[in-house]
Amino acid sequence: MRSSPVSAADEGRRALGARLRQLRKSAGLTGRALAAGIGVHFTWLSRIENGHVSPAERNIADWCAACQAENQVPDLLATLREVEDAYAEWQQRVRAGLRRAGGPRSVSIYEGTTLFRIHELNVIPGILQTADYTRSVLSFWREFFDAPDDLEQAVELRQRRAVLALSAPRRVVVVLSETAIRTRYNPEQQHEAQLVHLLSLVQQRPNLSLSVIPLATRTYGIASVGFWLFDSRAVLLETPTAEIRVTRPSEIRLYEKLFTRLQEQAAQGRDARRLITKAMDEL
Repeated sequence: MRSSPVSAADEGRRALGARLRQLRKSAGLTGRALAAGIGVHFTWLSRIENGHVSPAERNIADWCAACQAENQVPDLLATLREVEDAYAEWQQRVRAGLRRAGGPRSVSIYEGTTLFRIHELNVIPGILQTADYTRSVLSFWREFFDAPDDLEQAVELRQRRAVLALSAPRRVVVVLSETAIRTRYNPEQQHEAQLVHLLSLVQQRPNLSLSVIPLATRTYGIASVGFWLFDSRAVLLETPTAEIRVTRPSEIRLYEKLFTRLQEQAAQGRDARRLITKAMDEL
């Protein structure tokens, strides 16, 4: 996993430069010939290929045109945007309060999404949480990061996003590990209320599909952390220290493939509800 915003940006620039260099070589162009063809200085082109600087979007379009590889433009542009936007460190965000941990553009991302596909391993997704559950989870992170106390405002923001995400015609498809419904972050009574809320949402929201991977199931898909797919535009992953945003189309397709594999081995419908009810009975 990437260790810091700086190293993530360096890694991204190097990967982008290597891909651009390969396009140039595949087209049979020298660095000087390509630089002259797209109107940039040779030394600047070399710095791009070696990952020292980032190209502009216009440079990528010109580069691909000169190499007769216009079909590569969308993927390369997504990679360029990831260099600056892929990794956001929680500790930097929460200095201004827990509301920032949700991301400054989180509401607009929710508003612009028509299909949410969510996989969680150890936690019930935020849009399916009760206020008490959210409060317990955020309380830990507030203390962990020694963040300003805007807990109630942060809970209210997440509840508002939940209403937005679950409103028709948006569709929400969730695949949980059974561990997610059994792991407790708050007192027993509040956790039971969370599971009741989960069942209620499934029964009342026809645009919500929930499946659960039983603990005893042989697993054919492995996700090291939970991930959220926002249509086919972006994937968000959260680690204990950062949020990682994936926007490269080829990489998003791999997450879509993984989500399908996970969904195929999960209990659906009545069987999923039975697992939730069993977890309640065993509290």
